[in-house]
Formats: sequence, structure tokens, C-alpha cells
Amino acid sequence: MFHFIIADRKRKDIRSISVRELCASADINRSTFYEYYNSLYDVLPELEETVQKELFSNLELSGDRPENALIGFVQTLKDHRETMMILMGSSIDPDFPDRLLHHPVIMKYITLPETLSVEQRAYTAEFYLYGCYRILSMWLSGGCKENPEEIAALRIDICKRDI
Repeated sequence: MFHFIIADRKRKDIRSISVRELCASADINRSTFYEYYNSLYDVLPELEETVQKELFSNLELSGDRPENALIGFVQTLKDHRETMMILMGSSIDPDFPDRLLHHPVIMKYITLPETLSVEQRAYTAEFYLYGCYRILSMWLSGGCKENPEEIAALRIDICKRDI
């Protein structure tokens, strides 16, 4: 099913794909679709879960080398570019960025001055995270011209800078 959503999404925006079109592409009956889902949007959490398992397992496998974990994370985004563009660009689930960005390994790279108050640290961390999210989104939308190492290094560099 996911493959067909991605293929249909290449032709038009996810919001414009009907269940009828998806079922025709996947060669399944609409009744079969509705047995499992109420709408096309109900498929997206499963799509997200599938990609996030791989993203986060790569982060866990890198152990003490967070740099490698981040490179693996970015490489996995690239490997699942079409899926990520659906999830990142759909605005169907406004909490998606939070689930993607607040993983402990991702958070390791945000170095904030100790002089900031707790509230200032929280605001600044969100600023960094969502800036990095937009970098990843732009990179994916632009065809991943830079390699994952360059994007990971950029993200690390940005998050180590003083405010």
C-alpha cells in the first residue's frame, strides 16, 4: 500500500489522491481498504512508523559515536526521500516534527550556554531543532544534492554555535 501512495504522490499532492485512485493503483477493492482504514490519512501513521523504526534503530546502533548516528539518520532520510517528503510536507500531522526531532541522540547535539535560563534553553533548543528540520526538508525537496555527511556536519555545526 505504501508503495502506491508514494507512486501516486509523485503525480500529485497527497491531499488530492482519492481512496478510489489509490485502490485502483494498488489493485485492491475499496471495501478491502475500508476494512483497515477510514481514510487515506489513516495510512500515514503506519508509513511514519515504518520509517521511524529504521531511523531510530540506526541511531541506537551507532552507540558512542553520535556523529555516525547523525550521518546514518540523514542517510536513512535520503533512502526514504519520497516517504519523508510526504510526511514532512503534508502538514496532516503537526506533531510529526516533534516525534522526529526529539530523539535523545538528536538532542545530544544541541549545546546551549549554561547562562541561559531553563525557559531560554527550551526556546533556543526548539529554534535549533526546527531550523534543522527545515534544512532537512529543503535538502530532501532539492533532490539531496549534498551528501549525508555534509548535511550532518552542517547540522552539528549550527547546533554548536553560540547564540
